[in-house]
Amino acid sequence: MLLALVGHGADRLAEAEAAFRQALPLAASGRDVRLSSQTHARLAEVILLRARTAPPEQAPGLREAALRALQTAQMPRLRARDPLWWAELKIRTADLLLTIAGARSEEAGLKAGAISAKSALRLLPVEVSREKRVRGLTVLGGLFAALAKVEPGRRRPEQALATFEAALATTDPGVTPGVWTTILIRIGTLLVPSPEEADAPRIADLIARYRTGIVAVSAHPLSVQRLQRVLAEALAADGKRRLDPASFAESVTLLRTVLATVTRDADAAAWAQCQMALADSLREIARLEQDAGALAEALARLGEVEAHAQDTQRQNVLTGVRRRMAACRALAKTVGSQPPRQAASGDPVGQVRRLLQKSG
Repeated sequence: MLLALVGHGADRLAEAEAAFRQALPLAASGRDVRLSSQTHARLAEVILLRARTAPPEQAPGLREAALRALQTAQMPRLRARDPLWWAELKIRTADLLLTIAGARSEEAGLKAGAISAKSALRLLPVEVSREKRVRGLTVLGGLFAALAKVEPGRRRPEQALATFEAALATTDPGVTPGVWTTILIRIGTLLVPSPEEADAPRIADLIARYRTGIVAVSAHPLSVQRLQRVLAEALAADGKRRLDPASFAESVTLLRTVLATVTRDADAAAWAQCQMALADSLREIARLEQDAGALAEALARLGEVEAHAQDTQRQNVLTGVRRRMAACRALAKTVGSQPPRQAASGDPVGQVRRLLQKSG
């Protein structure tokens, strides 16, 4: 029933919510604790569907209402009678607290979510429910990562990393490649060093893990594509840290490969992100190698993204692409003033000047 509601308008969802609320007294009047609990849980699901389609100012209140319904569903006798369902409710509650408290950087809510996830995991050994245990570990890792931002000085990043590692070890990339890839990417966000770190052995480890991950999911194109994108980002970060054109060049190759399948019509957001990331790496190659041809390509790709963002009125994309175009224009004043390390064919400086004139 709930799947049938996905994609329907606010009126249909409001009717569904009213129907579940009417059913609550009847479900509670019997002795079936599971039925009463499930009715509250279904009510929470409908409210969350409403939150997804509601105006931004209404969504937080709807999520709070869904949280109350989930908390009510955790009835005192349920843990002993149906421990797996009770654990499922605890995971859903923890996940929702991550969304609510994470948006507010609210320490108390995040800690409550961590307690809820830990309670569920105590009842979920791998042999009982691998899928639920992976979900619980992934939510707990997210909560620890969010707590790291509001509790500086604590060992939250290490806790988050260890929890995600446990989730990854419990997941089979051949069976659930999408889940496995998501967890590996979450680990990657924790391994990327901050810009002020002088030494960065973690980024080398991250690059190696992404390479291994691509091999592990090689039979699943979508997972390969996702890992190619984050590997390109990691290589660009490594190139910037070590001023290494080869790292940027490999990043460019990967992103061109991704863009062969990620099209503007199929996934405009991913296409724009890939184009801007590619332009960033090309700009760094131009800076390090005095390669005006790379800068010309960067400006051309940014121009495509700008035109599409203007047509679709995506202001956040326009802001990012115009910032990058300004950086390219500033760099164009110096590229070509020194002999490039590698000879460029044709008239790359002229290409840059023509693109600058075209972009204003």
